[in-house]
Amino acid sequence: MKKTFLLLILIAAVSLFAQDPFPRSGAIDISLFSVSLSKDGPPHQTREYRPGQTVWINLKVRGLKMDNAGDIVFQSDLKLVRENGEVALDKQNILNLKLHAAGIQNPVVTANYHVDLFETIRDGRYKVDIVVRDIVAMRSNSYMASFRVVRD
Repeated sequence: MKKTFLLLILIAAVSLFAQDPFPRSGAIDISLFSVSLSKDGPPHQTREYRPGQTVWINLKVRGLKMDNAGDIVFQSDLKLVRENGEVALDKQNILNLKLHAAGIQNPVVTANYHVDLFETIRDGRYKVDIVVRDIVAMRSNSYMASFRVVRD
């Protein structure tokens, strides 16, 4: 009986610590502003890029919680994945921002991410998975954009 009880406590403790400290939440609304050749630039209509170019993923983020000082604090990760599932780039904490937003009702944060396409990148379809973590609210959400790399 004691062994069973201790085993149950151990399983509960491991489960508690194994949970994602930033669970996914729809309270963070991430929308696409553009996939572009420049920061805050107009959408690149074909979403076809060439080696040597920079792909900008410009997002609008809503629903981030403010701390008692009126600051929004968030981090982002970016993962670039080929259509076959191969991870071409994995950047943790690529964006760490603390923005003062006291007095602003429902602030909208612009988050700009870029991927430099080196000359050695292979042709094909790519997905960019961006995770936004709200440090104040301890929650996260993600956004996925796609594009294609082509050569002349």
